[in-house]
Amino acid sequence: NMKKLLKYKAGSKLRDREGMTIVEILMAIIVLLLVTAMVTTAIDLGIKHYRRSTMRSEARVLNATLIKAVQDELRYAEEISSPAGSGIGGFKYKSKSRVMNNEVYFDYGSGGELLLKKVSDGSGVGLVSSKSYVFDIKPELTISWSESDRLFSCELKIKEDAGAELVSSTFGVKPLNG
Repeated sequence: NMKKLLKYKAGSKLRDREGMTIVEILMAIIVLLLVTAMVTTAIDLGIKHYRRSTMRSEARVLNATLIKAVQDELRYAEEISSPAGSGIGGFKYKSKSRVMNNEVYFDYGSGGELLLKKVSDGSGVGLVSSKSYVFDIKPELTISWSESDRLFSCELKIKEDAGAELVSSTFGVKPLNG
């Protein structure tokens, strides 16, 4: 009888033991890992969407700022001639605004920023502050001059570093002087 009682007591202890089996622990870890992966993916997508949205917003601001700067510059252009030999649009003119009384042309700087360069020595001044070019966004400006219409036709595209177009605008400028 004593053997049966000991056998029964030893067996019941094992069956009545509280706690988790290794399978239950592994399942809990797997569930935790899946939830963590989903949360991490959701946060990553949110950050990417925010960055893309902010980049588009900055591109619109840069676009508007550069349009104003180009319009202000071309509005006071005098003695417009073609070809300049280099630069955007292949023309040069006498500037009455930024680089007083110098022949200038539009070109790009080493970082892709828009510059106004002197014909005499090639030195340049930025149309807008270099701090305006955030998120590696770059402008692409096309300008053509129509002598008969006395009109500059311009197209400005703002692109991300990978080349995708973020914003595009076309506009015309008639010089006030001549």
